[in-house]
Amino acid sequence: MKAIVSSLRAFGIVVLASGVIAANAQALRDPTRPPGIPASKAGPAGASSGLVLQSILISPERKAAVISGKVLGPGESIDGYMLIAIAEDEAVLKNGDKVRRLRLYPGVDMKHEKEIQGGAGGVQSGAGDRQ
Repeated sequence: MKAIVSSLRAFGIVVLASGVIAANAQALRDPTRPPGIPASKAGPAGASSGLVLQSILISPERKAAVISGKVLGPGESIDGYMLIAIAEDEAVLKNGDKVRRLRLYPGVDMKHEKEIQGGAGGVQSGAGDRQ
């Protein structure tokens, strides 16, 4: 009888502990969310339309995009759309006359290096201005 009570007590502790862990996990902040995007709007872009760009892989040998959990290369299809282009922050899909651009971070406006540096002049550090 003592063995049964002891087993039930141990089982109750495990169940209670797992409930506490699950409750704490819900309160954690997503460390991959871009800064400035509130948690309520942090859902994946295009989630309402079904296709979600989750990642882009670019190497000298190949390009690939992870769309809704599926790794695709140029020319491959998902949900009737063919992947026609992959850039560093977006994937372009086509279905007949319809063209869809899925962006990794739709709320973030990326500036390219030339725009930041002000053209080909380069970045001035200000170190040569000291006397």
